[in-house]
Amino acid sequence: MQVTHGSTGPPLTGLELVSHAMKVAMVAHDGQHRTDPQTGRHTEPYFFHPVRVASAVSSYEAKAAALLHDVLEDTDWTLSDLKTQGFPEVVLEAVEALTRRKPPKHPEKEVFMAYVRRLSSNPIAREIKLADMADNSSDQAPDAGVLKRYARARKILEAAS
Repeated sequence: MQVTHGSTGPPLTGLELVSHAMKVAMVAHDGQHRTDPQTGRHTEPYFFHPVRVASAVSSYEAKAAALLHDVLEDTDWTLSDLKTQGFPEVVLEAVEALTRRKPPKHPEKEVFMAYVRRLSSNPIAREIKLADMADNSSDQAPDAGVLKRYARARKILEAAS
């Protein structure tokens, strides 16, 4: 877990913010791969997914949060670790909203639609989740059930805008 900009330096903004988020995401997702649901084979380094999601959102803060959107859920990193890295509160709040609660970090797995409703109150998280679902739909050939769930989620997120 290294990287470290630190919360004692000047606030991260603009391209510095995005660059630092990219470094943290690369370290956090090191060794992880996306898996083809049909074959079970590794397809690409996992890090490519948050990069694609970040490219689809608008502000520097949204790009940073998009790069970090799966770090808390899919790695050993914690919100405290990200705070130590010096990320601004607006980014941390979006990342926390985007993190679906599940064991071992939480006692129970959060139901997907409850998760979507919870994150819908954060405008940055809404934008990122829409981009995340679009990327997941385009590169992983999801089954009809996932596509239906994503359509319901999109309605919730778009209504909250």
